[in-house]
Amino acid sequence: MHVGIIMDGNRRFAQKEKLFPRFKGHLYGKLALERLLKHWVKMGKPKYLTLYAFSLNNLKKRSTIEKRFIFKLLEIGFKELLNSQDIFKNKVKILFVGKKEKCPKSLQNLMKDIEQKTKNHKNKFLTFCVCYDGQEEIVNSFNNMIKKGVKKADLKTIKKYLYTKDLPQVDLMIRTGDEKRISGFLLWDISYAELIFRKETWPEYTPKMFEDDLKEYEKRKRRFGK
Repeated sequence: MHVGIIMDGNRRFAQKEKLFPRFKGHLYGKLALERLLKHWVKMGKPKYLTLYAFSLNNLKKRSTIEKRFIFKLLEIGFKELLNSQDIFKNKVKILFVGKKEKCPKSLQNLMKDIEQKTKNHKNKFLTFCVCYDGQEEIVNSFNNMIKKGVKKADLKTIKKYLYTKDLPQVDLMIRTGDEKRISGFLLWDISYAELIFRKETWPEYTPKMFEDDLKEYEKRKRRFGK
């Protein structure tokens, strides 16, 4: 089972809690993610978990000071994963997808190091979308097919050139923050995903809510056009 999460609402959480500046909400979002991952690695499923950490639109539209804050939080969080006993004990493979070259060099190097050190793990798969946009991913795949001389594309061929080529289709997509849109998240892979939109902001999201969402998914009948 593959679950994708759009971790939305950090700044709205900060506004509600009267935190200033509002981008301090990302710190509380990091804490929520730590709680979820600690719980997820010990769960039987889902085997695949993909997280929308930072979008290309965020990169273009957020202030310089907020972007620096987010990149620093990502670096701190990824270093913690690299030193996490849970990741290595439970054999979690970690991947990073997106325009990673737009990240600070130190963060790029850290992501490469994590991928290298977890590349042989096969029990669970944790993917972070960083400087990511689903339309850009599809455009990139077509450009790479052109470079490789592909004359005719089908579904399998396109998938082979996506950032997510080694990941299965998404079964369940969850979005927090009371926004009901996709925001360019895994556009190719969520074509038949079940969708759950949570009114709670990401810092308010708990492992219990995650389990509830999985139970809601199990109740749904997936027809795939039948």
